[in-house]
Amino acid sequence: MFLSQSKVIASIMLWIIFVSSTIFPFRVNTSPSSELQAQFVKTQNGLHYATFEAPEGKIQMTLTDDIRRSDSVSGTIAEFPKGGTDIERQNNLASLKRYVVEVETARAFISGKLIKLAVPESPKNNALSFTLRSPEGKTIAALEIPVSPESAVAAPTDFSLPSIGQAGRPATIRGSFDGDLSNTTASVGNQPAEILAESPRKSVFKSPENIVGPTEVAMKEGNDERRADFRNVAVGLSAPKTNLLKGESTTVTMKVEGLQGIRKPVSIQVITTGTVNMGGGNTQILPIQPEKVLPGGEFIATRTLTASAAGGFSVVANVLPTPESVADCPLTGEIVRIETKPDGGNGLWKFRIKKRDGEVQVVYVLSQKKPELKSGINILIKKCSIDDTGDTYLQEFAQTGKPK
Repeated sequence: MFLSQSKVIASIMLWIIFVSSTIFPFRVNTSPSSELQAQFVKTQNGLHYATFEAPEGKIQMTLTDDIRRSDSVSGTIAEFPKGGTDIERQNNLASLKRYVVEVETARAFISGKLIKLAVPESPKNNALSFTLRSPEGKTIAALEIPVSPESAVAAPTDFSLPSIGQAGRPATIRGSFDGDLSNTTASVGNQPAEILAESPRKSVFKSPENIVGPTEVAMKEGNDERRADFRNVAVGLSAPKTNLLKGESTTVTMKVEGLQGIRKPVSIQVITTGTVNMGGGNTQILPIQPEKVLPGGEFIATRTLTASAAGGFSVVANVLPTPESVADCPLTGEIVRIETKPDGGNGLWKFRIKKRDGEVQVVYVLSQKKPELKSGINILIKKCSIDDTGDTYLQEFAQTGKPK
């Protein structure tokens, strides 16, 4: 049974994040108004989530994380009202719907929950600037969403559909899109799936919560239609206590559903934050082997949490995309320079590399042992893959000399 009112479950339900999560810096307008609110851009699951804080609640704008110069892109806008009662939330929602989101550095079309943007060839500060204004025209908040300094590149010639997803979370279809999500449809198990955002290179949809297990994913872009096998995995977490005294312990139980018939491991990432330490490390990757799956397609695991100080904590669990060759990996055969030492642990390591053209890119390695890589050395990438969210995983590489 899930503890829907506890902090641990609230965190699980709201922020199931992938390992590529990044907080980008933002700029605040230098308005003298004392009503300027906090705002931030969070990048996860192949998306930019731009959140404006207003007195009545939050307004969140969702766009893809691969925006480039001269792109045509589209996304969605949603309101999250504050309030302790239904009436308060209804009144605050009505107020939020009267706010205006202005785009300062791109031609834009906003209608209801849909936003379409034409990215300029040379956006100022390599970013798209947005301002939230109250119904009276006051500036409430401002933020910027990063734009890649690279020019728009040709989209893949074919479509690549995801093979696995997490119930209620985003999943990515790669291919040649027109950037207008209103022209795209997706479904999981013949149930329509909401399109969250689209660029010329990918479309991101929300995987339904009520379909779990092996099924089929389908998409239509113009006259192009594709179908593929898809597995929708649900993850639930529960704990008898969510506020602990120093030295006190509790047990978190993770229940994974939808694993019936798997032929290769499915990996789950578990992250704990707050005033506790999780046995085995606060960030762990659990590979679920086929033989460990129960007859009903379930897998159950527990972890002990011990409080280092009095207070609460949060736990999130992520179904990791399978690093498969869902798209050509252009780094195969390339010599690159290590820019930063591997960071991470518990089977997942992240570091930055610099390619021959000078572009710096984040890559990942799945290994129980920390890769022996130092900043400044060159490596030859023998084999790599790109997962469903677009993250690059190095699978075989070796130290080498400078590129010729």
